Amino acid sequence: MVELHPSTYLQAAAWVPDDDPERPWEDAADRAADWIWGRSEVEGIAPLLVTNTFQNGVGIGCLDEIARRGGQATPQGKQRFDRGPVLAYVPDERTLKFALDLARGYSLAVVETVSFPLAEWAAGAEPSTCSTEYELEQHPGRRQGRPRSRGVFRRQ
Repeated sequence: MVELHPSTYLQAAAWVPDDDPERPWEDAADRAADWIWGRSEVEGIAPLLVTNTFQNGVGIGCLDEIARRGGQATPQGKQRFDRGPVLAYVPDERTLKFALDLARGYSLAVVETVSFPLAEWAAGAEPSTCSTEYELEQHPGRRQGRPRSRGVFRRQ
């Protein structure tokens, strides 16, 4: 039996804090996507993208890939999804709660936005945070021919 976090009921959690005003949103999304794809492989199910609206994240390749392969959900959407690993992209409070429910029993990666800080959530959920180290072997073969400069997520 898989051990779940006692308050979030997640196998694992990670976040990309909005702590670098120079970091492009695509880079933050890439870091979270790389991590959630790794967890997806472990958990045996494609991840789901959760956003505030269906327009959030449009045109960001890694988010488009998750939406295409695993689906995209919003709190106001009518389509319902089974639980599984989730990437929540710049959620507000309602969207984070929705993402936590969909990820229950699986893993959750969150990209933070300054308009909804996640420090309080992070204090309780104890997610891994992003470092600046390179991830070279996490997903060999995915996006071949392109240097990998994605963040590695670790517990602090």
